[in-house]
Amino acid sequence: MKKPITAFVTGGTGLLGSRLIYDLLQEGFRVRALKRKSSSTKMLESLFQVWNGGSELFGRIEWREGDVLDKASIVEHLSGADRLYHCAAMVSFEPEEKPLMMDVNVRGTANAVSAALECKIGKSCFASSVAALGRGDPKRKDQLVDENCGWLPLGWNSSYSESKHLAEKEVWRGIEIGMKAVVVNPSIIIGAGDPVKSSARIFHVAAKGNPFYTDGWSGFVDVRDVSRAMIELAGSPVEAERFIVSEGNHSYKELFNLLAKYLGKRPPFIRLGPAALGLAWRLEKARSIVTRSKPVITKETAHTASSRHLYSNEKLRNRIGFKFTPFEKSIEDNSRFFKLLFPSA
Repeated sequence: MKKPITAFVTGGTGLLGSRLIYDLLQEGFRVRALKRKSSSTKMLESLFQVWNGGSELFGRIEWREGDVLDKASIVEHLSGADRLYHCAAMVSFEPEEKPLMMDVNVRGTANAVSAALECKIGKSCFASSVAALGRGDPKRKDQLVDENCGWLPLGWNSSYSESKHLAEKEVWRGIEIGMKAVVVNPSIIIGAGDPVKSSARIFHVAAKGNPFYTDGWSGFVDVRDVSRAMIELAGSPVEAERFIVSEGNHSYKELFNLLAKYLGKRPPFIRLGPAALGLAWRLEKARSIVTRSKPVITKETAHTASSRHLYSNEKLRNRIGFKFTPFEKSIEDNSRFFKLLFPSA
């Protein structure tokens, strides 16, 4: 009998990492997953149930306690694995959380790269983001961003964008000195899960009957597609390349209209233009200071909500014949998963 491939996954309790672990197990991989001592696996176990994996599949995960900020713990648990899937990252648009986010995203990736080299891993796949790509001239609304668009230190870049750009530089550093790896750059990921950690928050916002919409556009992709792309690319001969993983470009109004449709809520009906968004984030900042709570909207998220960023998925489709889950199908399926996870929402 052929020995199963051992995959080591960082960020396994996050939105992408959870789905990746599920898919790897479904395909017969042996999976080791790194988790911090303080991280809970309850959400992941619930997701396995709604994805029809059940307790048996969840029980096959080999949890390893460690932290991407501790290189020694990565080396210890990565040793002997065949592939590394690095999904661990922090997403935040709050200024006070920038130092920690930079540390997790940049130093954490540098540690993963060094560990992959030290352990002589056969192939690694790093989850970056379209935020790490250059977005060109914001006045050109028809401009498609592709893998060749270099990141530029411009005023409209978010701190998250900067962190993912610097994290990717660590990956290219590793590739230059012999690491076999590929990079994926997902757009906004559609998937049900923990609202505190990820873009899964949009389901919770929509479930409350969100009345607002904005003029912004962006790329969107199903979490299942990102996971599948990572597995296929890591198992292919492709090396030292990056791939945008994005189903297509859609407006935030279309997004929230579809969420309302499949969550049984009223579609959004109040437009928030740039001026209104500017006022909203300032009021929200004041409220968060008074209440000592996290702001629902920040300067960076307000800017993003009114911006138009369009991405090309041509390279991935042409290189490996990749087919994406249609946008509405993704919203429909993940709304169903959301309702199973949070029946009282």
